[in-house]
Amino acid sequence: MNKVEIIGSIIFIIIGIIGLKPMIFNFKQAYNHQIPNISEARRIALVIYFGLAILLCPFVCGLLIYLMYIRLN
Repeated sequence: MNKVEIIGSIIFIIIGIIGLKPMIFNFKQAYNHQIPNISEARRIALVIYFGLAILLCPFVCGLLIYLMYIRLN
C-alpha cells in the first residue's frame, strides 16, 4: 500500500466509526415504524440496508487495519 492508500484507509475508518451512530439511529427509526409517509416495502429495504451497513462497517474497517498492518511490517 502506498501513502495515498494508507491515508484513504485511515479516513475511511474514521468516517466509518463516526457514521455508526447515525446508522444505528436510522435503523431504529425504520425498525420501529417511526418514519412517516413511507411504504412497508421501503421500510423493510431501509431496515435491511442500515442493518447490513452496521454489521459490515466494523469488518471492513478491521480488514483495512489488517491490510495496513501487513504492508507496514
